[in-house]
Amino acid sequence: MSSARSSTPSTPSRGALASRTAIPTSSIATPARADSSATLSEPGASATATWLPTEPQPSSATRTRSTPAPVHRPGHGSSPAARQSPRRPGSPCAPRTLRRVDDSVPVWTVVLVGAVLLAAGGLVPYVVARAAAGRLRRNRWVGVRTPATLAGDAGWRTGHAAARPWAAVAGALLALSGLGALVVGATTGAPGPFAAVVVGGAVLGAAALVAGAVRADAAARGSLSR
Repeated sequence: MSSARSSTPSTPSRGALASRTAIPTSSIATPARADSSATLSEPGASATATWLPTEPQPSSATRTRSTPAPVHRPGHGSSPAARQSPRRPGSPCAPRTLRRVDDSVPVWTVVLVGAVLLAAGGLVPYVVARAAAGRLRRNRWVGVRTPATLAGDAGWRTGHAAARPWAAVAGALLALSGLGALVVGATTGAPGPFAAVVVGGAVLGAAALVAGAVRADAAARGSLSR
């Protein structure tokens, strides 16, 4: 029995197996740690391949974020004038209209002066023509009134007949002055041009009336001396 037991091989324990199968860690070749700053020279090489250093890449913390280029939009500039809306007052695109200035001639003055000058331009030749035809008798209110024309009916008619051409010239000048006053007052309303047209036409018309009165007085005196 003792010989049979000794011939049977004994089963080794787990500790003995572990001690027999253990491999020293120092005998295993540790591959070089792959650095993020190195690249493998030959793909598929063994663990003992040589690693070549390359230039270090900037980390995500040091990378600069690219800023997109600003987009220019119409009406959105850097200056306040560029940001103004075209409908706001003072904008370059705002529509502009011609307005009458504060010191312009009032409308009622323009209408009144123009109407008076036009009426005078038509009334002066009409009165002189009626007196020359004998339809307007001697009076001290209308017509060419001089000592010679008021002396008699013959001198009255003769004097007015001699003054008719000058009366026509005076009437035309007064009518043109009235039209000019209306045009200037309706367009610009500036006091300077308005006064120049009115005063100029009135002065020229008055000069023509004076010349006609002188001619009528001379003709009336000639008729009385006969």
